[in-house]
Amino acid sequence: MANSIEGAVTGLRREIETNIIKRGNKDQALILKNARAYISALPIDVEHYRLTAKESGFNQILYFMFQDFKRNLDLYVIEQVNPLLKEFVQSQEARIADYFQSLFDSYQIDLPKADHYSQFEDVSTSMLFQNDDMDSVDLEKIKKILGLELPGKVFEAKYTPAIKALALTGFGLQTLSQLASSLLGRKSSFSFSPGLKKAAVKIKKENQKGLKDQFEIFHHRLRIDYFLPLIEAGTRDFKEKIKHRFNRYYSCKKKVEDLFSLKHSEKKDQRRKAALIHELIQKAAEDTKKVIEESWK
Repeated sequence: MANSIEGAVTGLRREIETNIIKRGNKDQALILKNARAYISALPIDVEHYRLTAKESGFNQILYFMFQDFKRNLDLYVIEQVNPLLKEFVQSQEARIADYFQSLFDSYQIDLPKADHYSQFEDVSTSMLFQNDDMDSVDLEKIKKILGLELPGKVFEAKYTPAIKALALTGFGLQTLSQLASSLLGRKSSFSFSPGLKKAAVKIKKENQKGLKDQFEIFHHRLRIDYFLPLIEAGTRDFKEKIKHRFNRYYSCKKKVEDLFSLKHSEKKDQRRKAALIHELIQKAAEDTKKVIEESWK
């Protein structure tokens, strides 16, 4: 039984892994593409940061700019990406539950109903035949016990030292160019805005480059850290319930056998008593016949 369950669950595990790969390929063509397009079109109001340049300094301004960019990307993921991923996860969880339930039903043991033994009025059989309406596996309970949670954000803005350096470089070069033009009289005024716009473009482009890696890591963790442990725990729970079902069956079977054995011995005793009564009746009849015959002589 254990071997057959392992073989069946291997098929389920392979099916879920295949579904994750297929969904990953589909999402890469849609979700990843849309996320990149969103970042490209996302406006960053550099004038808001320009006004605080003197008080905050360039490094702090760039970080403020990144934080606003991050908040916008987080909101996009919550509203546009998470619902699609949640729908997929729920569909796979439903498939796992249905698979185990189907397997559970295949191990169904049809025990005789209690009313089949209604002839045994002096023996209660209700304790032998209980309803077997338990679920095959309780995925929600399993997730709580294991502390299983979905991987973190599928996309998350990063402000790595490399991105920071590129943003500062873009800002610095643009600012120096603006300053040189101003000193040479080519422009009447100097502004930090072009440098900030250049830095904003760098932040957006570098984060676009990291989306694919984040996307692949999310799907990998979804498979390794979420679905596979869920299936393994579900298998253990399933085996325990099947074991419980068979233990109940054998317990019930033993009680029924004892019940039949008891009734069989009672019937033998009744037949013996009936035979004895029959012999007494026969003897009484023969004695009566002899008395009658003697009286006629």
